[in-house]
Amino acid sequence: MITEKKLERMFEHYIARRKYNQESSSGSQDSLWSAGECGEAEQWLRCFGVDLSYETIQPMIEGKAPIQMKRVSGPCAKGNFDDLLVFVPSGPSRHNMIVISEGTGDNLLPEDEKEGWVDYINYTYYETETFSEEDGGMYMTSELVQEKYSCLAECIPEILDEIYGDATLDYVVLSDLSGFPGYY
Repeated sequence: MITEKKLERMFEHYIARRKYNQESSSGSQDSLWSAGECGEAEQWLRCFGVDLSYETIQPMIEGKAPIQMKRVSGPCAKGNFDDLLVFVPSGPSRHNMIVISEGTGDNLLPEDEKEGWVDYINYTYYETETFSEEDGGMYMTSELVQEKYSCLAECIPEILDEIYGDATLDYVVLSDLSGFPGYY
């Protein structure tokens, strides 16, 4: 499973290998191996929406900028509040598929607003064998979702804590909901 931490380590390793390739003589067995590692890493990093443009990574390779992964697309890109499908492989139950979506704002009750809630995130979890809807809820927030988070994926630990009582569970964000049964 590729978690966010593993993806960041992959990016750091990718930058280190790119730096090695630029500093070493080309044609050696080591540099060819390193180039192959970089090609493989680029495929994975692009799948996760990581910016691999020359303008972004070259300053990191040269040591002129800190090594910091930046997403330009995908479910974790800044400003992306599209619905998410999340798989929790180590979830403590059989309800390991979660659909998370930003609330529309029309489900807050007057008593919710009196308690200081201003926005919410909807979540529904599914039984993984039959993909049948099991349960769901609303994660209430005291500030607007788009002001609290830079993208919807940032709320996943809170949703995991809400459902499973453990915000540290590993998860994988599957961004394409089009093939998920019962999702419209």
